[in-house]
Amino acid sequence: MLTPPVALLGIGTAIMQSPWFSFSENALSDLGISNAANIFNATLIISGLLSMFMATGMLTAFRGETVKRAGAAIFILAGAALVCIGVFHEGYSPHHYIFSVMFFVLMPIAIMTISLPMLIKAGTRKLGYLSLAMVFIAIIAWVIPWGMGIAVPEAIAAAAGCRWIIVSGARLYLGSDDAAGKL
Repeated sequence: MLTPPVALLGIGTAIMQSPWFSFSENALSDLGISNAANIFNATLIISGLLSMFMATGMLTAFRGETVKRAGAAIFILAGAALVCIGVFHEGYSPHHYIFSVMFFVLMPIAIMTISLPMLIKAGTRKLGYLSLAMVFIAIIAWVIPWGMGIAVPEAIAAAAGCRWIIVSGARLYLGSDDAAGKL
């Protein structure tokens, strides 16, 4: 559950230190080669590691649930891609682009894979539907022609992922499907 606050605080700090940055003109990754590069790249690395830690907990929590465990494994790969985005900033072409695409493709796939089995079980249906809504938002963010910088779909997709991480993290922490339905 620490991943979203860490990511938002770090990225927000990098944006505040970069008065040139514009959501309508830039990609978030432009911050990774700016005066705020250390903050931005460290934020991505830490957020990716925290995501991987959470996904490892999911592997344990989903013992005996093959599909959800597969989703957790994909979530680990998404976290690793986020780490690599921070390590291989925009100056490392094409690596940065490849890892960015991997992250924004793997994250919704992981969420969808984990959430589909939840639709079957009565105690997890709300979380399953919420999860699928987050996947839909993340996909739509990339499909709509915003007519501006790539930072807009990046931020929307990331915000959807953050919402899912907070709710799913609370569910893991509370250790209850019923508790997740109340979130």
